[in-house]
Amino acid sequence: DGGDTWQGTAVALNTEGEAIVDAQNYLGVDVMVGHWEFTYGKERVAELIGQFKGEFISQNVIDNDPFSDEFEELIFPPYSIKEIGGAKIGIIGQSFPFTSTANPKKFTEGWSFALRHETLQEYVDMLRKEKKVDAIVVLSHDGFSVDQELAKKVKGVDFILSGHTHDPSPEPIIVNDTVIIISGSHGKYISRLDLEIKDKKVVDYSFKLIPVASNLIPADKAGEDLIAKWYKPYDKELGEVLGTTKGLLYKRDTFYSTFDSLIGMAIQDEMKCDINFNPGYRWGTTVLPGDPILKDNVYQMTAITYPEVYTFDLKGEVIYKLMEDIADNVFNANPLLQ
Repeated sequence: DGGDTWQGTAVALNTEGEAIVDAQNYLGVDVMVGHWEFTYGKERVAELIGQFKGEFISQNVIDNDPFSDEFEELIFPPYSIKEIGGAKIGIIGQSFPFTSTANPKKFTEGWSFALRHETLQEYVDMLRKEKKVDAIVVLSHDGFSVDQELAKKVKGVDFILSGHTHDPSPEPIIVNDTVIIISGSHGKYISRLDLEIKDKKVVDYSFKLIPVASNLIPADKAGEDLIAKWYKPYDKELGEVLGTTKGLLYKRDTFYSTFDSLIGMAIQDEMKCDINFNPGYRWGTTVLPGDPILKDNVYQMTAITYPEVYTFDLKGEVIYKLMEDIADNVFNANPLLQ
């Protein structure tokens, strides 16, 4: 699991992630990293990890509280070793390296996030030489473009399973012999990666990105029961119909999304403001033309742990600088500065 999993829906928010961990355990998720998971705060993250039957790993999150007994120590185990099909696979965790700047610092005060490619290289070398693994996989929430830069800096990684940017790529990207795979989001695809290993190294592989045709695949009864259990306390509220959409409502694109626009217009109407800014994260269920807009759909676009709306009086010069800074962050030619 590449992260951004415990948060983003009304049920997730109301149960502080517990419902999603239950779903992960049902699915058999065995290893994960994080990003938006951290917006529940350090204590809740620890509680959820205790409920999670898999492993939460990250080599790039350390304690930076100088008064802590664990100062400069790792917060999470850095790697996991799995025996799969007779092969020994080393999996190194890479949580989102910019968490403390992308999200409020109050959630992770005392933790330091960074790319830390130098220590990643050390773990790669150690797993090869000391643990004698047959293949090394980096489970990453860096983002697709950042992982391509990472592959230029770190040698000996066979595969990077990339996350954060929610992109699906039907074909892998290969950088310096490292194969980078990204498989979309929201359960829209299943990826299958088969490895051929001989003499302690990967000699061949095959990869397939498989679309999930949910309307053609019969639902699993246990899965349906699990969803119904967690939705039951909130069914009435979340099933409330707020309106009907004439067009496609989505939140996917970097430049413009129709659900973003709708939410923005609602904020402008309620707050009596001239313009508004809202987070550009890309998640939530698309609502098809003619479908009802449920309260649940709106939560899927807005269910974060810091949802406050603020109003400011800003001069044009300040707005211009703000927009320039945002554009530089999103489109910087150096992915490490995005």
